[in-house]
Amino acid sequence: MNRLERTINKYESNINFVYKTDMPQGLDALTVGNDVFLTTRCGFIDTLQHVGEEIGHVQTTVGNISKYETADDLNQERKARQRGYCLIVDLDSIIACYQAGIRTPWEMSDFFEVSESYMWKAIDTYRIKRGIDFTYKGYKFNLNNGLSMSKI
Repeated sequence: MNRLERTINKYESNINFVYKTDMPQGLDALTVGNDVFLTTRCGFIDTLQHVGEEIGHVQTTVGNISKYETADDLNQERKARQRGYCLIVDLDSIIACYQAGIRTPWEMSDFFEVSESYMWKAIDTYRIKRGIDFTYKGYKFNLNNGLSMSKI
């Protein structure tokens, strides 16, 4: 089972994922309540990345923020994206990468089945949320220049 299938399986008891062929151009994913609509135009990597963000919306967004009219709308969008990054590129799996000898963000993007850009945004999100240096489950993370780790 790939990461997209595992992610959908993990959340499908609470979220209804619907693939649509008729999504408007430029709209690849949309959340309405607990329904996540995904376009069939996207490839695997983009779909996985959209699924992460849309799960973030289900978990964090209140009301209709689709027009990005207020600072609160933009803040909710940012929170949902950050939740998605942390959901798809989780710290436990980063540790598994380290243990398997997968050390660079470029290699990790292959492991996580995401784009390099997405991987860097996930690292940036952890830098914002946890700081440049932090420990987690016996590992020291340093996000000063990318990602470096060591076992404590």
